[in-house]
Amino acid sequence: MSDELSQRDKIDLAGCELRTARGSELRRARDFARAVVDRELRARGIEPWYGAPGGRDWERESALQAFLQAQPGARFVVCERAGELIAVARTTRFETMDEALEVVVAPEYARRGLGQALLAELWPGTPTPDLGRLAFVPGTAADLNLYLSFGVMPVAGRWHLRIPSALYRERRAAEVVDEDPAPVHVLEAGTALDTWAALEESALGYARPWLHEWFARDRVALGVVAGDGRPDAVCWVSADGDVGPAVARRPEDLVPVVLAALDRVASACDAPELAIQCTTPAWWLLRRLRLLGFRLHWPSWILSSVPCPALDRYLPVQPPALL
Repeated sequence: MSDELSQRDKIDLAGCELRTARGSELRRARDFARAVVDRELRARGIEPWYGAPGGRDWERESALQAFLQAQPGARFVVCERAGELIAVARTTRFETMDEALEVVVAPEYARRGLGQALLAELWPGTPTPDLGRLAFVPGTAADLNLYLSFGVMPVAGRWHLRIPSALYRERRAAEVVDEDPAPVHVLEAGTALDTWAALEESALGYARPWLHEWFARDRVALGVVAGDGRPDAVCWVSADGDVGPAVARRPEDLVPVVLAALDRVASACDAPELAIQCTTPAWWLLRRLRLLGFRLHWPSWILSSVPCPALDRYLPVQPPALL
C-alpha cells in the first residue's frame, strides 16, 4: 500500500485532512466505524450484534483485517479534523476485484462530500474489465446513489440473520431425521482449497485463493462429500463461531453444509445467539433458515461493477468484512 495519496498529498474539505493511514491505525478506525454504524442501527430500532461477548469481537477479527489490509493494492484512508477521526475508508484487492471493506463518515459530517472524496480516492475513474469493484451498502437512497456513481450496480441483497442458540438447538432436535442425510465431513486443508478453486470463480465471477489459504490456517472446513469422493460443497467455520464463507455445486447442496457448521457452533460455543450472512438469491438456504426460526436482523445490498453469476449457491464471509 502506498504511503502517499495517489492524487494529492492532502485534501482540505472545510478544515478536514484526508490521508493514507497506517496499519497500526486499524483498531482506531474500526472502533470509530463500529460506533457510527451502531448509532445508525439503533436509530432504526436495530440492536447491534457482533457475536463476541465481553468486547472480544476485535480479537476475533483483527488478524483477518490486518491480513486484508496487507495485500498488494489494498487502500486505507482516513479523514481527520483537529486530530479527530471523522471518516474512514478501506479496500482490499483480489486479482480482478477491489472489494470495499468499509466507507464510514461521522453523522455530523454527513452530506459534506466526504464519502464522495473517500471513494474518489480509493476508486478513481471507472471500473475496467481487468479490475472490477464490489461493496456492501445499506439500503438508504443516499448510500446507494453515492456508490452507483462509481460504476457499481445492485446484484443481490445480503441479509444478516440471527437466532437464539437455545432455540436453534431445540428446533434442530425436533426436526424429523432425514433417512438419507447428506454426508458432511471435516475436510483436509488441501481438499478444501481444491474445492474452493473449483467452485468459487463460477459462483462469484472471480477467485480469491490467498484468502482461502488464510482461512485454511484459521478455520476448519466442512464438506458435503458425494459418492465419488468429490466434495459438492465446502464451508469454513471458526472456533469462535464464525460460519462462512461457503460455496456449493448446486444451490440445494449449500443447505446441509451450512447447517452442519451451525450445529458445530451451537454445540461448542457459548454465544447466546447464532448469526449468519446470507445472499437473497440463496432461496433454498434462506427457506430452511427461516423454518428453523432465524430472523432478519439487518439487510444490505451487494453492489458490483460486474455480475456475480451464482450467488444462490454461495454464503458470504462472517464476520461481515467481505463477500
